[in-house]
Amino acid sequence: MEDRHGNLWIGTNGGGLLYFDRATGKYTRYLHDPNNRNSISSNVIVSLLIDREGKLWIGTYYGGLDCYDGKRFTNYRHDDADPNSLADDRVWEIYEDRKGQLWIGTLSQGLIGFDRKSGVFKSTCPRAPGPTISPPFSKTKREICGWAPRPAWM
Repeated sequence: MEDRHGNLWIGTNGGGLLYFDRATGKYTRYLHDPNNRNSISSNVIVSLLIDREGKLWIGTYYGGLDCYDGKRFTNYRHDDADPNSLADDRVWEIYEDRKGQLWIGTLSQGLIGFDRKSGVFKSTCPRAPGPTISPPFSKTKREICGWAPRPAWM
């Protein structure tokens, strides 16, 4: 993923998050530190998104969702005691729509909207029992919850 300064963010499968600064030619590696709650939550990175504010959103496998503001990581995890928490810590996709709404595609709990102001996650589609066969954001992502444009009739 390329940021607005032309630098690269690279998610790895077990090696954490890599940042490549094109100006200096140097790499920085961000790894999970179990003793630091402001570190990245998992070293298995599945998806990346840079939002319109320039924040980096990181979807992880069994680590939930992270947000990096350039200084620290904020972790969002599933909590059985909190119905407004992330429903599944296996985040497959992250999408920001035209209105700035974040949509989180999870492996087993489907599509979830995230209200950044309140910190509340809300499922927008009925959940089928059992695991999801494919990630929610496929070729038909606009059709998942009826987002596809309606046909115009003449």
